[in-house]
Amino acid sequence: MIDLGNITRSVKKAGKNITKRIIVCAGTGCVASGSIKVFESFVIAAKELGINVCVELKEENNETPKTAG
Repeated sequence: MIDLGNITRSVKKAGKNITKRIIVCAGTGCVASGSIKVFESFVIAAKELGINVCVELKEENNETPKTAG
């Protein structure tokens, strides 16, 4: 018989080690539509709420994302 309780505990424990990420587009159209403000809002909200998350701003030309948090 499958022990769902044990599986649940294992998944929750493993999930604590995963870095959460929010990636915000910084392409031309996205920036024109306000993605920079969205990025800044996520960074501020994560800090204020004490949430451990990596917020990234990804440019259209596939360069390395700019990271905050």
